[in-house]
Amino acid sequence: RQAVTELHRALTAMLSKLEPQLAGQEPPVAALARVLAVMRFHRRLPRTHPDAHRLVAVLLGDPRQLIADDHAAATVPLLVALLADVQALLEAAATTGGCEPGDAHARAIALWALLHGLGQLTKLARLAPRTLATADVERVAIETLLRGFGADARLVRRAELALDRHGSPGERV
Repeated sequence: RQAVTELHRALTAMLSKLEPQLAGQEPPVAALARVLAVMRFHRRLPRTHPDAHRLVAVLLGDPRQLIADDHAAATVPLLVALLADVQALLEAAATTGGCEPGDAHARAIALWALLHGLGQLTKLARLAPRTLATADVERVAIETLLRGFGADARLVRRAELALDRHGSPGERV
């Protein structure tokens, strides 16, 4: 529970710090930039919050039961709250025209699954870096997901540039 809480607080703090940088952006660009910032934030977790990230990644990524049901059940509301924040960002992206309207809950889960899958790819890439060029795969996967949500490629690019121009949290996705 402590690890999930730590990651949620860090995400909230990152998004708060980002707001002044997005103040002058058009609403759809700013909304997509927030979603991209979440993706970048997640990508950085192994370096910025290694213990919390490792614990959550193992507990959620391993299909075996690693902790007792009562402990797992106590963690679920914390995960739901974190995903609700991401869902709200996706709803805002749809409301502002950053992407098409759709099921923001399903989109938040799809985004989460993509990010965790990319994390696994990154781990594998250290063993076969030429075969698994993660930066290229990440860029294609994220763009494809956002395009699948109905985001215009030009808006996504402008959101990326807004984050890059202002030194956003995380490296480029």
